[in-house]
Amino acid sequence: MPEKERKDNEGTLWDNKFKEDNENAPDLSGYLMLDGVEKNAAIWKNKARESGKTYYSLRISDKKDTVPF
Repeated sequence: MPEKERKDNEGTLWDNKFKEDNENAPDLSGYLMLDGVEKNAAIWKNKARESGKTYYSLRISDKKDTVPF
């Protein structure tokens, strides 16, 4: 199946299958197109210490040849 064309400032994230092996691994990972350059994206689900509210941390990095999930 041909790879879907990525549009600028859009991306796709998947559940991280390696989360079970490493608790520091992101909960979601995938790709996004940012200003015409494909990047890796990762998201961690966190809980605030004081309020207990859920929040998400995001990291964008240069794309590597390996699949990030």
